[in-house]
Amino acid sequence: MTAAEQTPSIILFGGSFNPPHRAHFRIAHAALAAFSPAQMQIIPSGQPWQKPHVTTAAHRLAMLQLAVAEDQIHWRNEHNADYPISINTLEIERDTPSYTIDTLSVLRESMPNARLIWLLGSDQLANFHTWRDWRDILNHTHIAVAQRAGHELTAAQLSNTTLRDYYQAHHCDVTSDAWREQAHGLFIEFPTPSIAVSSTQIRNAIKNHLPTPEIAKSVQNYIIQHNLYK
Repeated sequence: MTAAEQTPSIILFGGSFNPPHRAHFRIAHAALAAFSPAQMQIIPSGQPWQKPHVTTAAHRLAMLQLAVAEDQIHWRNEHNADYPISINTLEIERDTPSYTIDTLSVLRESMPNARLIWLLGSDQLANFHTWRDWRDILNHTHIAVAQRAGHELTAAQLSNTTLRDYYQAHHCDVTSDAWREQAHGLFIEFPTPSIAVSSTQIRNAIKNHLPTPEIAKSVQNYIIQHNLYK
């Protein structure tokens, strides 16, 4: 095994987590398996500029902590190993809108030699060109593109010409050695299971008093206690 193969990857999973649900963790586990050896930092957004009407950061962080605690129990029971996921609150602690480029600049400064991999759903990839300084983001990190079964996205489907050209020239499959040998700048495709749930669907279910089996019981109780999503 080469030195590059032995270097752990730091997977960065950003999002509003409004609320967090078990599908988030299925994607997280798929990424950890695909990029092993790896650790993961979940980064809840403080003021997501593309989602201005989310639940407060304090509530979303509290729910995420409960969801992570549940997932940690399942992980240790299944893997009999240390839990590789932690929560990084740097965006919540910032009193400005949450821009990924700012977050990555801070993380890169604190981890200059780490291999950073930003986790992105294929649905988000289509809008990646709207992110602030998206080209500069790729100077700090690779982008892991979660290709969900049944919802795979190809470069040809990207509507923005600049992003499409970059993606075509700088993407690889997770089975390639390229992303281990290159410090940053690649879109890396990896498979994830088909996921038929979203935070939007869960919020609508709560509003309409429908069952929400995809969120942890502790998160359900928190939502009821604080009368969220009504």
